Amino acid sequence: MKEEQLSVKRIAIFVIVFLLLYIIISINLGWINEFTMDENTVMDNRISVQHLKKNGEIIEYPSNYFPNIPMGETGIARFTLPEKAPYGRTALCFTSYNCVITIRCKGNVLAEYGREAMEKNHQIGQTLVMLDLPDYSWGEEIEVELFNYENDSFDKFVNLKLMPSVYALHYVLIDKIVKFVFCFSAIGASMFLVILLLCFGSFSKRQRQGVFLALFVLSVCSWIMGYDNMFCLMISNEEFVSNVEYVALFFIPVPFCSFLINDSVGISKKVNKILAIIYSVNFVVTTILNFTTRIHYTLVVRYLRYMIAIGLVIVIIMRTVSIGMKGILKDYMWVGLASSGTVLVLDIIRFEVSGYVPFMAKLMPNSFSILGVMIFVFSLSGGYLMSILKEIEGKRRLEEIAFLDGMTGTYNRSGVKKKLEELDSKKDYSIIFFDVNNLKIANDKYGHEQGDRLIKFVAHKIMSELNDEQAFVGRYGGDEFIVGFLNDGKKKADACIRRFNECVEKVNRSKGFPFEVQVAYGFSVNDPKKPLNPADLIKEADKKMYERKKEMKERKNI
Repeated sequence: MKEEQLSVKRIAIFVIVFLLLYIIISINLGWINEFTMDENTVMDNRISVQHLKKNGEIIEYPSNYFPNIPMGETGIARFTLPEKAPYGRTALCFTSYNCVITIRCKGNVLAEYGREAMEKNHQIGQTLVMLDLPDYSWGEEIEVELFNYENDSFDKFVNLKLMPSVYALHYVLIDKIVKFVFCFSAIGASMFLVILLLCFGSFSKRQRQGVFLALFVLSVCSWIMGYDNMFCLMISNEEFVSNVEYVALFFIPVPFCSFLINDSVGISKKVNKILAIIYSVNFVVTTILNFTTRIHYTLVVRYLRYMIAIGLVIVIIMRTVSIGMKGILKDYMWVGLASSGTVLVLDIIRFEVSGYVPFMAKLMPNSFSILGVMIFVFSLSGGYLMSILKEIEGKRRLEEIAFLDGMTGTYNRSGVKKKLEELDSKKDYSIIFFDVNNLKIANDKYGHEQGDRLIKFVAHKIMSELNDEQAFVGRYGGDEFIVGFLNDGKKKADACIRRFNECVEKVNRSKGFPFEVQVAYGFSVNDPKKPLNPADLIKEADKKMYERKKEMKERKNI
């Protein structure tokens, strides 16, 4: 019960911290930056907008927030430049979605974007404008006409700023340096991981998951970089840049569901397979239509949002049924999925409503989708890493069961054989063979508890006196122990035996046992010039141990 309460607290803390971070980041990147920047370089607050409807009606908006401009209609933004250029050669920078853009000053057309793509029936996508302003434009009114060519509309000008022309390309990195470094690094790492697993992996269940996770991260980061125009830093092909964002976005659900297939069972696994097939077909069909017809990604991206939202709800329900209500409190992936679903719903609300309600447009200035998908990335990556760690821990425990002696904590006979096989490839090593004298008499006279205590004492004292990380101790038989040393073996063996004998003498002086503890030993050192295998060295050490045992019996008995 306490563990469940602790899990609930962790989830609550996770959600609260997540929301607080989003609010802080949104305020920092949105409102605060506008106040801290030079007012002569931020044009957002100077804009007034006209919406020219198809029926000839003109609607005026005195700010940068206005309802979505429907496909086939035009928005005209006007703002006045400062009297003087703030940077010498100055560029006007902003981004816009799916629009044919015409920029005018004093009746002259300064630049046009997207018309060629429209005439060829190609997708325009997001356009990055970096226009060097002529000298005569300062102090004059700039008119930006945006004809909405596609379905995915715009409801504000995004980050309309003046920048030094020489640094205009850096515009896409404003407030996004960390995001760029993360995404760029993740894309490189994901591509390397996919190639590595496909070429050199045995393609086990976990490796398949690794491939799908890497493809998911690759598509997510490609979408984010496309959404934020970051590919413009490396690629000048505008058509490629406009399409890569949507290709990645439509592909994201495919590796995501494929990843979940390998992480679920029963009905949940079947549902994930069906969803993976649906998203794969949707990706293939929309991609073919985008490049061969007038039906572009932007015309169906709204429906993709709903498809992903519905699929996500189904996945969450199936996973809840599969692991149970108690299990979800311990399932970090479930928490990530639920948080992502919440964010996706908020994004749909933002897209559908904020353009019609200026207050909500200000409250939700950025897309929630990126935030939601980033949670996907971390929840999947975290779940994947946790499952691998659990498997590693499980294998380690199995190895402990297979190769460790339960009573003493030393290697068992199988473990000793494994370590001896490793020694066989070395040249400079030594072996000590310990044997506890009169264990049977101790068991018969003083009871098996005293006999077990004696065995544990000998094992623990041998291990405590090794003082060598490369050495190993193993219980070779009921009362027999083997110690193996690497490098300078004779010196290490002599020191270990000396310290161990001191421990035995000390316990005998203090009467730690109701009888005198006697342990015979013998050791052998491999000669690099005439190397022997470990089995032969054990025989030699065993022979020396029996000679010493015989001497000890002749002197004393229990």
